[in-house]
Amino acid sequence: NNKVKCVVKNNGEIWCWGTCSGYGECGSAASSTQATPVQIPGAVGEKVHINNERTCWLDSGEVKCIGYGPYVFGAGSTTTPVTLTGVTNVKDFSLATNGIHIVLMDGTVKARGLAGSNIGAGTSDVAYDQWQDIGLSDVKTVIESTTGNDGGCALTNSGTAKCWGSNNYGQVGDQTSGTTRYTPVDVLDING
Repeated sequence: NNKVKCVVKNNGEIWCWGTCSGYGECGSAASSTQATPVQIPGAVGEKVHINNERTCWLDSGEVKCIGYGPYVFGAGSTTTPVTLTGVTNVKDFSLATNGIHIVLMDGTVKARGLAGSNIGAGTSDVAYDQWQDIGLSDVKTVIESTTGNDGGCALTNSGTAKCWGSNNYGQVGDQTSGTTRYTPVDVLDING
């Protein structure tokens, strides 16, 4: 969502501003433009992401979300923070257009959401409400495509990168194009 921006203040409070869609991603069910930052009620954390009418944040190893999230946290629209179930000890996360990737403290990655190539689970036929292990370890962080269901990439602690998703223009980085990658593949020629 490029219409809303959020920050985490030093005390952990989360503040957002921009054009809110009315799904609750700004802490209110109202569709409005917030020209100045407003505090999200009950939101305290270390990191925040916004994508596609939802706001999620990392709070002491758990991910909490508000907004529209049937593929991420199982709710239609909510302004009450929902804690993602089935994952704890989270060190990082990233939101896709219709999904989420969680990096656990042990460096493994779990994903859930609308399948297709965007979650990296190896098939387009997975339950959107079930966590999928995408076969990665030693992961430092994940980055999602912000332009639809195009997939994402993971950076490992050793400095290598692995990507998955749509590859129409070579965006997976494996020196091919035109072949969708349903599982993570090595990005070639990256030196750690």
